[in-house]
Amino acid sequence: MNVYLDTSVVVSMFTTDVHTLRAATFLAQANDRIALSDWVATEFSSALAIGTRVGRLTSSEREAAELAFQSWRDREPFASAVEPDDIRVARNLIRTTARPLRAGDALHIAIAQRLGCSLCTFDGGMRDAAVDLGLQVEDL
Repeated sequence: MNVYLDTSVVVSMFTTDVHTLRAATFLAQANDRIALSDWVATEFSSALAIGTRVGRLTSSEREAAELAFQSWRDREPFASAVEPDDIRVARNLIRTTARPLRAGDALHIAIAQRLGCSLCTFDGGMRDAAVDLGLQVEDL
C-alpha cells in the first residue's frame, strides 16, 4: 500500500526537529511507495515561513529547505492535485468524526482516502481522527 505523507512528516524531512530521525528512518524504507499532494507543498511553505518569523529557522535555512523539497518533489514521490471533491469530502469528515479535526487535516485525510493510501503523520490529533474514520495509519 502506498503511504500519504502529511506536512508534519515532510517538514521533518527537510528541517531539523524532534521528529527528523524518525522521519528519515521511515522514509528510507518507504521511499518507493510515497504519495503527497499539492496541499502538502502549500502547508510546507507556510510552516517554513512561520518557522522563520518565530526564529526557528534562518532565512537561509528556509531557502535551503524549500530548494531541497522542490528537488525531491520533482524526482521522487507521486504528487496529486487537490480535487474539488476532496474539499467536499473533507467537510463531511469534519462533520462525521467526534474528534476535533482542522480543515487542513481533514483535507489530508480525504486525499489519502481518494488515493487509497495509508496516512503517515506526526500529528496525534489527525492520526486519531483518521483511525476513527477508518483510514490505515503508519506507525512512526
